[in-house]
Amino acid sequence: MNNTLQSIHQLCQKIDSLFAENEKQSVLLDTIQTYTSELYIRLKQNKKVERQALFEHNCKKYFITNKEKEIIGLIESGYFYKEIALKIFVSRHTVKKHIQNIHEKLQVNNFAQMLHKIYEDTGVSS
Repeated sequence: MNNTLQSIHQLCQKIDSLFAENEKQSVLLDTIQTYTSELYIRLKQNKKVERQALFEHNCKKYFITNKEKEIIGLIESGYFYKEIALKIFVSRHTVKKHIQNIHEKLQVNNFAQMLHKIYEDTGVSS
């Protein structure tokens, strides 16, 4: 009977040890997960800042006006001419004219080319 109690006691100690080890691993995994999540968020924010800096640099380079920048942003967000016109309080014709001006300044023919060129990294820092 004494041996049985001793064996049970040893088994309980091993189980406690395993639980303690699992807790440590769980805490370590939680820490790693938190760190990687924070790192991902920071990288995403940095990418956003870099993209915005490229946009601003290229807008200056191609003499894009503030109104044209606003229209580019709305196009990028998926707005149609009519929606853009309502949003910025101008006619649909005026929106079309701004877009023509943007295309001429960037020397492009469509929205995809426009967005590519406006975010293009030419390797020149501002």
